[in-house]
Amino acid sequence: QRPLLVSATDGVGTKILIANEIKNFKTIGIDLVAMSVNDIIVQGAKPLFFLDYIAVEKIKKKQILEIIKGIGKGCLQADCSLIGGETAELPGLYNVSHFDLAGFAVGIVERKKLLPKKNILPGDILIGLPSSGIHSNGYSLIRKIFSEKKISYKKKFSQNKSFGDILIKPTIIYVKPILSIIQNVEINAIAHITGGGIAENLKRV
Repeated sequence: QRPLLVSATDGVGTKILIANEIKNFKTIGIDLVAMSVNDIIVQGAKPLFFLDYIAVEKIKKKQILEIIKGIGKGCLQADCSLIGGETAELPGLYNVSHFDLAGFAVGIVERKKLLPKKNILPGDILIGLPSSGIHSNGYSLIRKIFSEKKISYKKKFSQNKSFGDILIKPTIIYVKPILSIIQNVEINAIAHITGGGIAENLKRV
């Protein structure tokens, strides 16, 4: 009735370098979708569509297809449409085998349901939803630690999984559970916990 469009754009950061090191590109596209749609859903908006931008030194068909399949999976999880994107070959700008990803999403919300609201008070109940791991933040620090300690990402760590397998576990897409919650419970605010952690991201709302 009084719709507002809500948009978000983001990338995956240096998590890409770990995916590149272990040659597993199947989940990095899910991360790309997650970082934008999770920023939209916290404003109470339902994601409508997503576009991707993939920049590479040279297109490698298998790698690109794995990334795009992941983006498709992410869009299915977010219940939004993948309506297009751009893949750019940029020799000279990127080193051999290096690439970068960016994404852009648009969602919609009724004006009166836009979050956060202004009636947040001491004593309100705070609920935390679990993550699947480190999501897509802090990987520059993780890579520094692994480099300094000379630990291989291919080293087995737990349940026959390597450090690399665990570190590239995809970001949870919270769209469907959050939409279900806000349709049934009065929510005053939601924070997407990213780089600044709980301390910085709760302040935003």
